[in-house]
Amino acid sequence: MNTDNLILIKGGSFNDVKKALHQWIEINSDNLDALLKFYLYDEGKGNYIIIAEEELENEKFNSLIIYLKYPDDIFYDIEIEGYTTAHDEKIYPQEALNKRLLIYLLEEYKEYDICFCGNGG
Repeated sequence: MNTDNLILIKGGSFNDVKKALHQWIEINSDNLDALLKFYLYDEGKGNYIIIAEEELENEKFNSLIIYLKYPDDIFYDIEIEGYTTAHDEKIYPQEALNKRLLIYLLEEYKEYDICFCGNGG
């Protein structure tokens, strides 16, 4: 299984994370390939992994991370980070293209539509 689009979550309940993922898919269903698959794993002790298939675009991946952190009508406190390969030259600088990136949100930054990235190793 490809782990190009990998999201790690700490905190919250499995059911809330699952509900938030379903909500995001529903909200974006008109703009997603109907065959695109997401895998959600419960690693125990409040740790969850979401893997989205490689075909998920970078912009949608970032949107998913933001939504999972700040879902509608779900109130939990989670830490979240994602790992993806940069392909979209509209949102990533040239030097980041085709490299693995760490995507994260800054707690102190309250703009709910911005992700940050760093070297994902």
